[in-house]
Amino acid sequence: MLVKESTTFVKTNIGEIAVFQRLADSVRTPIIFLHGVYFDHHLWDAVIESINDRTIITLDMPMHGLSKQLFKNDWTLDDCADML
Repeated sequence: MLVKESTTFVKTNIGEIAVFQRLADSVRTPIIFLHGVYFDHHLWDAVIESINDRTIITLDMPMHGLSKQLFKNDWTLDDCADML
């Protein structure tokens, strides 16, 4: 059921955010996994291994993992909500 995995960088109001997708051939609602401070998208690797029936989206929040290029240095949690 797994179709394709990809990594893209999306320009947002905060900066370029690394987005990782594991696409499934399914009409089920995709799941987005977010990590906390000091982690990156790999936090969810063990969890998403067992999910094969829907698309999975993970990302590296600003200044975590591969999301290092910022356009706004004084970003807030509200900016992160807008980013998503």
